[in-house]
Amino acid sequence: MSDGTSGSIPVRQPHSDPNKVRVLVAHDWPTYAQALELLLTEVGSEVEVVGRASCHASALDLAVQTLPDVLLIDLHLSREDCLDLLDELREIVPRARSILLADHIDDRLVVKALQKGAGACLDRAIAAPDLVATIQLVAAGHSVFPNTIVARLAWTAEQRMEAKLLALSLTERESQLLELVSRGMETHHIATQLFLSEATVKKHCSHLYLKLGVHNRVQAAVYAVKTGLVKHAESPSEATEA
Repeated sequence: MSDGTSGSIPVRQPHSDPNKVRVLVAHDWPTYAQALELLLTEVGSEVEVVGRASCHASALDLAVQTLPDVLLIDLHLSREDCLDLLDELREIVPRARSILLADHIDDRLVVKALQKGAGACLDRAIAAPDLVATIQLVAAGHSVFPNTIVARLAWTAEQRMEAKLLALSLTERESQLLELVSRGMETHHIATQLFLSEATVKKHCSHLYLKLGVHNRVQAAVYAVKTGLVKHAESPSEATEA
């Protein structure tokens, strides 16, 4: 049922089933968006589509209305400002995660999207069960990195050894943080797991980034993957948690 806002179609009320992952689908082709909703409903009993958006503005509007756990965003949805959309979504629904879908995954775009908080970037042809599995992982605070991204980030053996030596200088707390950050966990999830306040986690992370010579959580995660301190996730059917 439409709420009268162009491009905005709330499908169900927010929090209608607390046991399901609430998903907002954002795609500028309504037929495809509806088909995706039906597919997710049929394949994933743990997933509930709470709305469909067909443009940047309606995605923001519906995100506030439906409070989704995960936003499934197609890169054809105003591709030029897709990254800006991720920034805005993080401001208005900070606890929601985003997954990007595309016919062809541009590695540089994917890295930028991950830097802006996207939980995953997937080929639109991904199998439905894998898509549902990824949605669940992202909703739980993890990130799924495409294999092509990690392949392009390969280091030389010498660089990897230098990084491992630096890693040995990390404190036990810093090592814990690096592992959790590398899994794609958000600050509030890390705080809960380590029994710390979010402010304390942010402070520790700032010290960790300074020691590693990185500027943000994505760069820290890449560092950990490159050095072999953690393993990346290739796909939900393989090793899913990054």
